[in-house]
Amino acid sequence: MKHTILGIFSILAIALHLSYAPLVAQTPLDSTVRPNIVFVMTDDARFDEFRPTGAPDWFVAPNIERIANEGANFTRTYASTPICGPSRASIYTGLYTHQHGTTNNGEQFYDTLATIQNILKDQGYYTGFIGKYGNGFPAPNEFDYWVDIGDDELYKNVWIKVNGVSVFVSGHITDAFNGYIDDFFDSVQVHSDKPFVLFFFPLAPHTPNTPRSSDAALYNAEVAPFPENFFEYPSLYPDFYREGGSVWVKDTAATNKFIKDRFACLIGVDDNMSHIFNYLDSNGQTDSTFMIFTSDNGYINGEHRMRAKALPLDESIHVPLFVRYPSWFPDPVVIDNEILELVDIPKTLLDVAGVPDTFNFVGHSIKDLAEPDTMRHFAFYIYEGSLPTAVYDVPDLRGVRGFNEAFYYSNCDCFTEEYYDFAADPQQNQNQILNADYYQNVLSHRQILDSI
Repeated sequence: MKHTILGIFSILAIALHLSYAPLVAQTPLDSTVRPNIVFVMTDDARFDEFRPTGAPDWFVAPNIERIANEGANFTRTYASTPICGPSRASIYTGLYTHQHGTTNNGEQFYDTLATIQNILKDQGYYTGFIGKYGNGFPAPNEFDYWVDIGDDELYKNVWIKVNGVSVFVSGHITDAFNGYIDDFFDSVQVHSDKPFVLFFFPLAPHTPNTPRSSDAALYNAEVAPFPENFFEYPSLYPDFYREGGSVWVKDTAATNKFIKDRFACLIGVDDNMSHIFNYLDSNGQTDSTFMIFTSDNGYINGEHRMRAKALPLDESIHVPLFVRYPSWFPDPVVIDNEILELVDIPKTLLDVAGVPDTFNFVGHSIKDLAEPDTMRHFAFYIYEGSLPTAVYDVPDLRGVRGFNEAFYYSNCDCFTEEYYDFAADPQQNQNQILNADYYQNVLSHRQILDSI
C-alpha cells in the first residue's frame, strides 16, 4: 500500500521560515500593560460539540459558551495534522510538522526550537500547565507550575506528575483538575508582580471517554446527534478508508452511547472552566485576561463507518476556536470569512504579550486574521503515514481545505485523489474528482499542491 514519501512538505509562501534564525534576547515588557493568558485545549473535541458551533440544545456548557458568546467565534479553524503529538508540537513551536519534527505520536519536536511557553516565561510571565502535554514528550518542566497526566489517557485512578513529583489520583482526573486549577491560582497570588499564563489541556473527550460517575447518566434521555452519513463511501474512496484502525465497528446503540459519553466528559471540562472564571471574576481580572478555547483535533464518530482522526475528513480536522478578550473583541462576533489553523495560536500569544516575532513562527495573529480582508483562503493538511512511527496504517497524505471545497492526495497505489464541494455536499459524502463540472477546480488545487 505505502510508497516512499513524496518529499518534504514545504510551502513556498513560508520558505523563508525554514532556516531558523537565532533567538533574539528581549527585555521583558512592563507587567502593568500585559494581559494574563488562559489557553484551554480539549483533546479530540469536534467542532460541532458545543452549542455556539452546532451542538444539541440539551448540551449546556455555560462557561465554555461564555468565551464564544462574549467574544469571537472563529468558525473555520483547522488542525493541519489532526493527531495529538504533532498538533500540540505545532502549538508549542508555531511550526508545521515537517518543520518541528513531530510527524507522529511518540516523536519529540526538535529541542533547538523556541516554544511559546518558554518565550512567555522569558518575558516575565508566571507560567502554568495542567493536563496532557503531548504524546511521547518529556515532562513540561519548563513551566513554573505544572501538572502532567502523561500519555496513558486514563480517566480514573492514575499516576501523574505534579512539579516533578509522582502523585496518585484516586478517582476521576476531571475532579482532580479542579484542585490543581485552584492550586495554580494560589501560586499566582504569590507571584502577583507578574502576569500569568495558564495552559489547561484536559483529557476529555479522548477515548475511552469515561465521564465522572455524577455525569455518566446525564444525557441518557436525550437524542444523540447520530451521524446522518452512517454508511460507507459508495465509490471513489481510498482503500485505506476501509482498513485497519480507520474502520468503525460499533453498532447504532453503541454509537449513540459513545457520542453521549463524549458530551458527558465535556461537561466536566465546563466544570473545570467554572473554577477558572471564579478566580478571574472574583479578582476583577476577567476582562484583562486573554482567553482562548480550542481542541487539538476532532474525531470521526462513525461517519462513513470510519473512526478516530488523522484522516482528511472534516470531523477530524475541523475544530472550535473561541476567544474572549474585550480589548480585541469588545462585542460578540462570529468570524466565518477567514480560515484559521492551530499553528496561528503561538503567533497570537506573542501579539497578546506584545512580543515581536523573531522566532520564525509561520502562522498569523488572530487579531490580524479577524480584520475584514481575508488573509488565508485555505488550510493545509499533512500526515506522514509512510514513516515507521505512523500511528495509522495509511500512506502519506496531503491536501488543502478551502471555504467550500477540499482537495486531498494520497501517495499510494489505490485511488489517489479526492475533491469535495461542501456547498453542495456539506457531509463530504461524494468524491467529485471525476466529475467534469469540477475539472478546472481540481486543476487549480493540483497546482496548489504542486507548489508546496
